[in-house]
Amino acid sequence: MKIKIKLTTIIAVILILTAVAAAAFYLQKFDLRIFTKEKSSSSEIILTHINEIYNLSSVEYVYKTVFPFDFYNKDMDWYSLLKKRSRGEPLTEEEQKQTDFYDLCRETGIPLDRSNYRFVVITSLIKAGVPSVNLIGKDDLMIEGSSITIKLPPTGITEFIIEDNSSNDYHYPDLPMDPLHWKKITDFVKPEIKKRVLKAGILKEAEARLEDFLSSLLHESGFESVEFIR
Repeated sequence: MKIKIKLTTIIAVILILTAVAAAAFYLQKFDLRIFTKEKSSSSEIILTHINEIYNLSSVEYVYKTVFPFDFYNKDMDWYSLLKKRSRGEPLTEEEQKQTDFYDLCRETGIPLDRSNYRFVVITSLIKAGVPSVNLIGKDDLMIEGSSITIKLPPTGITEFIIEDNSSNDYHYPDLPMDPLHWKKITDFVKPEIKKRVLKAGILKEAEARLEDFLSSLLHESGFESVEFIR
């Protein structure tokens, strides 16, 4: 049995979802029966619109960190470490990383060797879902009667934005900073923040969200069995 998709219904649903949040959280609020079974349709149409739906099932994290407090060992003996460097002694990889961090902070107006110093609150928006390069193809979709099996692509970080500290929405003007210094800080923290959200399981959450989203959608359309493989 083949499948037909009503394109006008798809467009309406996508517009509604995008307007309210473009996320699977809203599945319970809207009628998502955008697929109907009819003899004249094809699996290629389903394939196309499943790929479009991937954009609606992403996971979004808002991640706040305090620079420099959240990015170094609080027990670090800066005096001893810097003396070691000044004597020209070889540093371990971790020690070199810490001295580079110290230099960055000092350059941007945050001297770590003082008892009290200013800080910067960094707000990041990270989204995880299916990157466009990982969309599924014909070989990843199998329909047999009222059963459908989909080989899902791997999820990944699809968007990573750090809020600009010069914007009107930035509420932590504790440390005056020019764009060059701000860029140096964000270039440093971005890979560190990415490691943390990956460790927190953002990709697994995106996988679960995607499966829940598609499963609800396809069951609503009349499929009795929906199976996902990776």
